[in-house]
Amino acid sequence: MKKIITTIFFLSAAIVGMGQSIVLLDVNDNIITNTTVDEYVGLNSNVITDVHISNSTNVSRTYKCRRAILSMAADDSTQFCFGGLCYGFQTNIGSLTLTVAPHDTVDFSGNGFHCDFVSGSSNVTRYVYYRFEDPANTTDSSFVIIKYNLLLGVNEASNAVANISNPSPNPSSSLVSINYNINSSSQKAKLVMYNLIGKEVKQITLNDKQGIAKINTEEMPSGIYFYSLLVDDKMISTKKLVVSH
Repeated sequence: MKKIITTIFFLSAAIVGMGQSIVLLDVNDNIITNTTVDEYVGLNSNVITDVHISNSTNVSRTYKCRRAILSMAADDSTQFCFGGLCYGFQTNIGSLTLTVAPHDTVDFSGNGFHCDFVSGSSNVTRYVYYRFEDPANTTDSSFVIIKYNLLLGVNEASNAVANISNPSPNPSSSLVSINYNINSSSQKAKLVMYNLIGKEVKQITLNDKQGIAKINTEEMPSGIYFYSLLVDDKMISTKKLVVSH
């Protein structure tokens, strides 16, 4: 068995005063601030993840990026790029900063962020934590944890390309958006929403292979709900939504 490298990282400082100005988005403009994002990778393969950095305030902000490798196999490697410079496996704090204009969003083409993960031959699940913060006020910060799921066969690969995003906004009071991607070979797909006791409350047929499902939550009582993606009558993924009026 491969030796697993585990870095113990004190995360409580990253949880206090989260996200005062920094909003993190995926490539489809879904908000992923302070969430875990799933990526899928095969043995001895790589995957690149882009995270867009948005400044929600009325003044320019300057940010730094730091990383913590929470779990990784000894034959894996990873690097991240931020502010126009890329950092290898041994560097966890970027030396360059990124200035974002008021209400602007910066992607990798504007010297923003992306990371490249290369898997070895181990079949463990890997977790890498990235935190973005204002160096002048480190309580102004947001994080994302990237979970690298290993693909071992055809069925898992199918699941990887059939997925749903976290809901936005969450909690929701009126309208929630859920991004979805469906395998092109699939015949049918739908979103099914359940309340906390497992009773089905909504069902939405997904006619396109990729898109955004918008769900009206105005008439739903406040509470916790779960929604599942079903592809060809097989449950692929389930996520949680909070409705609050």
